[in-house]
Amino acid sequence: MRKNTIVIIIILLILLLIPAVLSGIKTNIRYSSPLQAFENTAPKPSTLIGVLKEENLALVLYKEKKNVDVVSFSTKNTEGWSAISTESPTKKTWQKNGINVALKEVEGNYCIIVIAPIDNSKSIPAIIDSEGSQFQVCYDNMTQNSFLYGFYQCDDDLPDNYGIYVGDVYVSCTGNTEGDT
Repeated sequence: MRKNTIVIIIILLILLLIPAVLSGIKTNIRYSSPLQAFENTAPKPSTLIGVLKEENLALVLYKEKKNVDVVSFSTKNTEGWSAISTESPTKKTWQKNGINVALKEVEGNYCIIVIAPIDNSKSIPAIIDSEGSQFQVCYDNMTQNSFLYGFYQCDDDLPDNYGIYVGDVYVSCTGNTEGDT
């Protein structure tokens, strides 16, 4: 009787460890591009909105089956691009006129993400920071309520008086609005 209990406990422990081991294996796989990482690791079904890529960090935007836009990231090292992940601490956030700006950290890399509602009947506004850096942009035009996404890889310390223009709207990014770290 006691041997049976021990065997059952061992089997249960093994069953609990298998998913953890398999997920660890899956995340260690590297891909040739962020697009390939999306194709192999995004939940199914998902529809790609866009990939905005810098040197060693990419923003991968996709829509899940529930019609929800998902912001995820892939990082690059010497072996290739990582599986996409939605886990990235927000260091600081700022808002103005429905425009959301966040300073994010992704595996030691920092970036600024801008999410702004847009009117599909008007031209797409450019996103430029106060330093003159132009953001990569893409937008979700699959739904009536569309959003413009901006992405720029940066340092962890933003300059004094830093801000971002989304078209003619200026979002000051100098306050100390803390994120979820």
